[in-house]
Amino acid sequence: MKLSIVIPIYNAENYIIRCLSSIEIDLKKKPECYELILINDGSIDSTENVVKDYISRNSDIDILYLFTENKGVSHARNLGLRNVKGDYVYFLDSDDYVSDNFLSSILDEMLMSSPDLIVTSYKRLKNSTNVLFINDHRSRECFFTDYINDKYNINMCTLVFRLDNINKINLHFSEDLKYGEDLEFYQKYFTISPKISYIEDIFFCYVDNLSSAMNRKSGVDRFDAIEASLRVKKYLDLNFPNLVDVYSKRYLPMRLIRVFKNLVDEESYEEAIVLSEKYKSLIHYGSLGIRSDFKLFLMSVCPYFIIKLLSLFTLARSFLRVFHRQK
Repeated sequence: MKLSIVIPIYNAENYIIRCLSSIEIDLKKKPECYELILINDGSIDSTENVVKDYISRNSDIDILYLFTENKGVSHARNLGLRNVKGDYVYFLDSDDYVSDNFLSSILDEMLMSSPDLIVTSYKRLKNSTNVLFINDHRSRECFFTDYINDKYNINMCTLVFRLDNINKINLHFSEDLKYGEDLEFYQKYFTISPKISYIEDIFFCYVDNLSSAMNRKSGVDRFDAIEASLRVKKYLDLNFPNLVDVYSKRYLPMRLIRVFKNLVDEESYEEAIVLSEKYKSLIHYGSLGIRSDFKLFLMSVCPYFIIKLLSLFTLARSFLRVFHRQK
């Protein structure tokens, strides 16, 4: 059984070696059990030289290096997916890294359980502060519903997928989206009611990189995250109507709040107003609790007020961080 690791790379000269070094020991323990697929998404810095030097120094690792013109992370992941030869696939971002024995633990779980999905835990690193997210909940009924009900802390790099399931439902990343393409991918995958394995104590480290796409001022591009969620809803309507109710009443309002807050945090205030008007039909009360209902109400009737409120909260948090550092 083989695990394929797909890493899209764009202008990563400063951190790609950290990423590769974090998996190198595992890759060399059982080289026949892994393949590494590196996709250079048209980098214009010295990433290509750095990666080719790494490949030349590690000929004992099965590495496929592909260069493509810059078309975005979804195109790069799809290109990697088309070249996967393993039984399972794991997507890792070039500015992140993993802890010791991460891949070995995944491989052990593959061999022991042959699951459809492996869920791992992660550590978020921001401003030299670590926050741990442990996925220790065991889904006894419907994994998709438990995910919608916030039983898990999930992002793309906490998941390992079985390739034949991806092919079975013809799954790929939407290349017309700048945000939300990953959640569209894994939410559709979750609907297959997969047999799941969990790894709680081995961590993927998500680095909150201030220069990454998620942290740049993006304005209306962030609407893509809502559009991705609406595509998932349409997919549920057609294939899993029993899941539509919980998705519409719980997930869509929650996603609307998060995107609105992201826009306020990056000071895209006009876009936040447009968002609250454009997607007002997604607002649903009664499933997220009083605080969230209050936010949704303000977004629908008085978005300017909640923008001011969120801005003040952000300013207060920044002040407290500076105060604690000085202490």
